[in-house]
Amino acid sequence: MLAGQLEARDPKEGTHPEDPCPGAGAVMEKTAVAAEVLTEDCNTGEMPPLQQQIIRLHQELGRQKSLWADVHGKLRSHIDALREQNMELREKLRALQLQRWKARKKSAASPHAGQESHTLRAER
Repeated sequence: MLAGQLEARDPKEGTHPEDPCPGAGAVMEKTAVAAEVLTEDCNTGEMPPLQQQIIRLHQELGRQKSLWADVHGKLRSHIDALREQNMELREKLRALQLQRWKARKKSAASPHAGQESHTLRAER
């Protein structure tokens, strides 16, 4: 009965592409289903320790999911800051390249200006 109930649920159902722990919701649902199945199928003497273990595992999964979500948020924030810095550096690079291009264009447009000053000095 447990295998049939667990297979009936699609593990990718309800996941988000940016979810730091894809499929965690499905795992938690499977845990809840397993707890219900244990209640139906097991003897009364076995249920309390197994249910306690399921509850502990469920709580640990919740803590891990919270930790992963926190780390994911920090990494996303760091990536955003790096992207912003990258854009600023690219803008500075473009400005420097434009300055260099203008300086080359200016020097190429008037190569004789430098030569005339040398010839004037020689004539004096």
